[in-house]
Amino acid sequence: MQAVRDAVSLREMFFATFPWIDEAGFKTFRQEAREAPRLIITGTVTRDTPPAPRVTSPVMKAKLCGFHFQMDDGVLVPLDAGDGGVEWKVTA
Repeated sequence: MQAVRDAVSLREMFFATFPWIDEAGFKTFRQEAREAPRLIITGTVTRDTPPAPRVTSPVMKAKLCGFHFQMDDGVLVPLDAGDGGVEWKVTA
């Protein structure tokens, strides 16, 4: 749950720090001992996401901000290419 809260806080801090950027892609990984990093949160977030002052759930707040993730019994589950949460973007 802390990673979800941190993602929302990082989004706010990012746009406050870089006022000229309107959109950003985020990817969050978890790495356990002796294993490759696994993608747990991804998303494209925008500066103009309307605030949701009455939303108290960190999960719902993160989803409204544009983050994609899956939870199983309160634990983030690694995303796979078939989850629909992984976005591949190539820019030149």
